[in-house]
Amino acid sequence: MTSLQRLAIPVVALAALALASCDTIGASMLQATFPGQGDGVQEFHVKPLPLTFWDRTGLVTAIEPAAPVPAEWTEGIHAVPDQPNVLSTQWLGGACEGHVTATLFDDPDHFTLRIESSIFPALGCVALGVQRDLRITFRREVSPDDVVMTESEGL
Repeated sequence: MTSLQRLAIPVVALAALALASCDTIGASMLQATFPGQGDGVQEFHVKPLPLTFWDRTGLVTAIEPAAPVPAEWTEGIHAVPDQPNVLSTQWLGGACEGHVTATLFDDPDHFTLRIESSIFPALGCVALGVQRDLRITFRREVSPDDVVMTESEGL
């Protein structure tokens, strides 16, 4: 390997790191944890799930995991009755998730909420869907129609 090639490796690594962190520049970070579910004996056990929320809009004041109500749960973004500045963000996660990162962007004609799950497969991890409900509190009223949610899964 030439000295130029040895120099290129750390430069490329630093460039990749810089690009990966672009989503969080100028963003405020909030953290929360979805509680665990089940007891592992009578039913499947789902570990507590940490969540990092990056707000690139400057409008989010709080986030809070909520217990999904199965009869009312529908994937997507919904208004919360009597709370015009709170939205319920619901998606189907999994029992093998180890961390979730959510990033809220201000696009020209709407907001984009990107949900990214990190999967940490482990022995005994069952491929089980888990309903997630995250309440997002804004500084002002935000309509569910103004937010587009995207989901991705990574390792």
